[in-house]
Amino acid sequence: MTKHIAIAEKRSTMEPHVTIAIPVAGNSRDGFQMAVRSVFAQTHTHWRLLIVLDGASAEIAQLATTINDERVRVIDDGLRCGLAARLNQIAEEAATEYLFRMDADDVMRMRRVEVQLKRLRETDESTIVASRAIQIDENAAPLGLLREANLDENQMGAAGAFAITHPTVAARTRWFRDNPYDESIARAEDKELWLRAGERSRAVRIDEPLLYYRIPRPFNRAKSLATLHDDRVVLRRFEQKWSRRRVQLETRSLLRQLVIATVGPALWPLAYRRKFHPATSTELDGYRNELTTIRCTHVPGWPGARVSQTKGADAE
Repeated sequence: MTKHIAIAEKRSTMEPHVTIAIPVAGNSRDGFQMAVRSVFAQTHTHWRLLIVLDGASAEIAQLATTINDERVRVIDDGLRCGLAARLNQIAEEAATEYLFRMDADDVMRMRRVEVQLKRLRETDESTIVASRAIQIDENAAPLGLLREANLDENQMGAAGAFAITHPTVAARTRWFRDNPYDESIARAEDKELWLRAGERSRAVRIDEPLLYYRIPRPFNRAKSLATLHDDRVVLRRFEQKWSRRRVQLETRSLLRQLVIATVGPALWPLAYRRKFHPATSTELDGYRNELTTIRCTHVPGWPGARVSQTKGADAE
């Protein structure tokens, strides 16, 4: 069932060029609300929001379908198909030139679409544009700049697979249609795509962090082990057997698996702190202020106070 949300406020009739897509499989009410509010808080207001529910709870479905704004479309077919399948569906359903990814537990910074769209328009059709990200915990408390591998201009492939934070990615919708996700890969579908598309595409990364990327503090052994397993599946697919790089990476992955299976919970607090560069007190104040603004942003159809915001120029 596809639900089109009716208009709630008078807006510009300018046709949007951007679809922001949120696939939703989890049941976090607060996380979902923050993700949606961060869309409505964007300085660039000419967008469409496509929410695709993948077996989400009735509470999340009710929240999604009560949004009263003509720019928002909700797809709820009652099925659980998996993230990769939903991302491919999103690419087919999106009706705009550009498609922005995000996850249902992440939060866009208020200038994300404005900044990333400007960069996209300067690139060719084979380019995806990512950005840096700020790590937040399960309560959306900001911690610092997410540590990422170096990504030189024009790199994708093996370099991009470990240097691109997937929910920061935006590209032309046609690119996502021409480069679908492998639906057989559950926990490393993005890495598989970057590696497969690397020969005919390039990736650029904006140095400015444009997304709050949520990594919960509680340790999840099952997810960690599943991710390592799928990483090795992808590695074997794209690296030559017995190549030095493959042997090194696979050995490292197996050692990490052993550690996670045995003493993972004990070492997780240290590993968690090493995922980000701690922010200064001034930076943290700025992040907290922005998150507070987003948390209070009005979504038509939802209860909550409206906050006044200074909007930037829409680059249409």
